Amino acid sequence: MIRMIHTADLHLDSPFAMLDLQKSEIRRQEIRDSFDALIKLAYSTRTDIMLIAGDLFDGAFVTHETLNMITRGFESIPDCRIVIAPGNHDPAGDNSVYKKMCLPENVYVFDSEDISYFDFPELDTRVYGYAFTSSSLEKSPLCTDIVKDASKINLLVCHGDTLSPISRYAPITESDLERAGFDYAALGHVHNSDGVHELSCGGFYAYSGCLEGRGFDETGEKGVITARIDKDNGKLAFSSKFVPFSKRVYMTRSLDVTGCESNTAILEKINQFIKNEEYGERHALKLVLEGLLTPSLRVFTQYLREQINSLFTLRIVDNTLPLYECVHLEADPSIKGAFFDKLRPLLESDDREMREIASLALRYGLVALSGGETSELN
Repeated sequence: MIRMIHTADLHLDSPFAMLDLQKSEIRRQEIRDSFDALIKLAYSTRTDIMLIAGDLFDGAFVTHETLNMITRGFESIPDCRIVIAPGNHDPAGDNSVYKKMCLPENVYVFDSEDISYFDFPELDTRVYGYAFTSSSLEKSPLCTDIVKDASKINLLVCHGDTLSPISRYAPITESDLERAGFDYAALGHVHNSDGVHELSCGGFYAYSGCLEGRGFDETGEKGVITARIDKDNGKLAFSSKFVPFSKRVYMTRSLDVTGCESNTAILEKINQFIKNEEYGERHALKLVLEGLLTPSLRVFTQYLREQINSLFTLRIVDNTLPLYECVHLEADPSIKGAFFDKLRPLLESDDREMREIASLALRYGLVALSGGETSELN
């Protein structure tokens, strides 16, 4: 039986350019702290193999502080075999950061686009993999039967894209994984994990997701996958769990502010929403304001953002739409009122595009019914 950790996409030394200087440095340090926590997890659980499925680093420039931290961390778990498959951000090219590092003996790095393996006979395990050698890899390295000895535990670690068959980042299909015959495929490149998937051949595969979210396209808890794998007479026993690591959690949420008559009212609604959801300093929130407001109310997103200090960071997006003369139109017995009544379900639709179309239709219709020139509308 082996104990395994699967991680990927740490993107150490990411610039965090969307944050101010102070918070950017906080996030860079927090990613380093999460790496330290990963090493401590491997030590405390006596992990046999750690698989790093690419993009350990965010780019070719890596600080001495980060390099020293990586080296010290790997040296502190000498009984753990660390296998790295470089990705498109940290490819194993001529100027690879891996060639500049003095890596400990327990670290194994793939350096070719062709699939190969490292053999660990003491664990009765082989770890297959390949490396990006540049910023793209347009072929699938998994185009044939690969596993050579089905009696062993056969693992794959690699950076690849299962979401698009024409991806520039090592397109891999589920059929490729079925045919290859791995017991577990540890994948990187997709930053949001959707759990461990079982193949019809009896093996498993997963994206671990990134260790720390870096933006609002990487929402929710982030972490690693741990697993216990055993094989007896060719019969696989596999169990896994997701271990969260995030210092911060990025969230994207929507808030309906229909009926608010001032920015103060909107601010009160936002503060109540944050309180109800129990968001705090750990959270980075992108809040999308939606709903129907009187045309005279202009939403000041900067003002709203500056009034709220309870979150790590807050981004407010105004997606509200004007509700023209709502009160008067509701009571209007003429064709204008009937026109508004017909459009109202669309104006309040959950579909933003539909709301925009209905709002535009209302604007044009009211002008036309009032005898105005619709050609003068922008």
